[in-house]
Amino acid sequence: MSGKYYFEDRGRSVGRFAWVPTRLVPFVGAGVGVVEYTFEQVGDFVDVDTFAIFSDRLKTTGTATVVHATAGADLSLSRQFFVTGEAQYSFARAEVGGNFDGFDRVDLAGLQLLLGIAFRF
Repeated sequence: MSGKYYFEDRGRSVGRFAWVPTRLVPFVGAGVGVVEYTFEQVGDFVDVDTFAIFSDRLKTTGTATVVHATAGADLSLSRQFFVTGEAQYSFARAEVGGNFDGFDRVDLAGLQLLLGIAFRF
């Protein structure tokens, strides 16, 4: 779930049936949600007790709460068509289990750059 705050009006009404969009409208936003993850390692490992080398596939899956902050802008190309772009940084950490019991939490934070097209009607 996310919300956006636009720094200026996205357009203006110029009569009962006419609306003119603002050319460039910057925004910021924030939200919360749930992220599902899978962490897997495949390769050769060392047994810490016997120092024997063995091949294995280690895997853990889970979910975590995520909080994100975003900033971007909508660029109107016409009354009906616009392009939107934003940078979003997510903050999330999760407990690991399975083959990774006893290890530190996994960091799921990261930056996303998003670009989209939209149609108003």
